[in-house]
Amino acid sequence: MPLLSQELVTVFGLDGSALSLEARPPLLSLPLTEEQGLTIGSVFTIRASNGVDSCRRLSLLGFCHSVDHLHEKVELVVRQRGGAVVSSERQLTSALAERLHMCIAIPLLFGVPPEHERLRAGVLAGGGIIDRVVQQWLVGCVP
Repeated sequence: MPLLSQELVTVFGLDGSALSLEARPPLLSLPLTEEQGLTIGSVFTIRASNGVDSCRRLSLLGFCHSVDHLHEKVELVVRQRGGAVVSSERQLTSALAERLHMCIAIPLLFGVPPEHERLRAGVLAGGGIIDRVVQQWLVGCVP
């Protein structure tokens, strides 16, 4: 039989009498959907270039709730900006987690104004959280 532990609180009055109370933990209710925030189950990697200069690349790494929703929003943003999804790979890492790898090409990715800001907005609209942004500028690379 398992041993249960209980907390016993003893309160002493002015006359010296003792009153023992059994301390009960407060009842915790489940958080509302709005209070839960984002339940992380999937990770993503988006590698972007401008399609011409392969020496300059941008990588976005992060977390998302739905790989399908994120893929849809990012693809929509890329096509609206005149780009293309070069490759897309979806991997199931466990029963509850997925991994999305996308390679995209967007014209004027590093232009003025930079298109990568619109790409970030697409990731956020798709329910993603960007954990890390990596910009690679390879010196001595021939495109």
